[in-house]
Amino acid sequence: MKKVLKGLGTTVLALILAAVAIPYFFKDKLVARLKTELNNNLKARVDFKDVDVSIIRHFPRLTVGLEQLSISSSEGFANDTLLQVHRFDAALNLMSVLKGDAVQVHGIYLHRPVIQAVVAPDGRANWDIVKSSTEAADTGTTQEPLLLQLEQYAITDGVIRYTDAQSHMALTVKDLNHTGSGDLGTDVFTLATTTAAQSVAFNYGGVDYIADAAAGIDAQIAVDMGKARYSFNKATIKLNNLEVATDGFVQLDNDSTYSMDLKFGATQQQFKDLLSLVPALYTKDFASLKTSGAASFNGWVKGIYSTTQLPAYDVAVQVQNGFFQYPDLPQAVKNVQVDARFANATGAADAAVVEVKHAHLEMGNQPVDFKLLFRNPETVQYIDAVLKGNLNLAAL
Repeated sequence: MKKVLKGLGTTVLALILAAVAIPYFFKDKLVARLKTELNNNLKARVDFKDVDVSIIRHFPRLTVGLEQLSISSSEGFANDTLLQVHRFDAALNLMSVLKGDAVQVHGIYLHRPVIQAVVAPDGRANWDIVKSSTEAADTGTTQEPLLLQLEQYAITDGVIRYTDAQSHMALTVKDLNHTGSGDLGTDVFTLATTTAAQSVAFNYGGVDYIADAAAGIDAQIAVDMGKARYSFNKATIKLNNLEVATDGFVQLDNDSTYSMDLKFGATQQQFKDLLSLVPALYTKDFASLKTSGAASFNGWVKGIYSTTQLPAYDVAVQVQNGFFQYPDLPQAVKNVQVDARFANATGAADAAVVEVKHAHLEMGNQPVDFKLLFRNPETVQYIDAVLKGNLNLAAL
């Protein structure tokens, strides 16, 4: 027994010493290799404060960590920092490093990244920083390439800011946590993803469609890299309390054109879930909101999205017998009835139609009725709207 314990102790000590020594011996080699790869493949300014090598952090992989990594964009975006990361980790196959041949990368992890993606008015993107095969070949390097055999990637506490001056869109995501796993080194694989963000805002054409909404996505995505096609079945998307199931696909046809066929619908049929999309109502007191009533939200998007074209879409929203009241307010909003539809049969901007067939609510005992038909927004705009009610704000 003493021999067994002694042998076990010796083995554990050897493993500990190896965990400390291996990174030390290979740090200079890995740092030199890293700088070579960055210079050979990127047309951008890359900077980092320090490099850390560990076999513990993502055991049994050898982890190369970059502290305070930043990547500044290529020409035309001189003042834009594309990426800032508090810590960037790459988990490598240890044997591939020891042998000195093609280094295999199995995991990429970004802790507290800030990503600022920008599309200029002329369509140029600040993330276009990877050298073409011709440019990379001109470096004359003879080293074996890095082999991306990714099994997992993750973002923790991230921020994404996307601004598209050409399409007049802006997206901001804060407190983002995202993981993805699968056999990412192959052309066809299934990607299992989980995403959660505490704050999402989306603006299109100067209109805020989503403001400070909590969001989450759970999806199993069938990826075909050869076709640049991403398909999913019953992916779950959550905005505040509203949970939507989505089926369909998105395909990248070229750098600025996407094909898509998506269907979606709310998995729950409660008025409160739909009400959570109203920023003024979705506050820290939302849990104490008294509410009742049924609601539905469903639709589809199909066609081509590009800088000059939108896909066709049809989205329907209904509310039946809605009611809500905050406990500290004397009056309730009740008898909420809504039948609304947002559609575009062809994708042409002028084919958009907004139709509220009927909307009714009662604030206290004061009824308000509303209906709207709006079409041809780009040419001879047609508007037919009625608003009828009597609001006594003192009574409210």
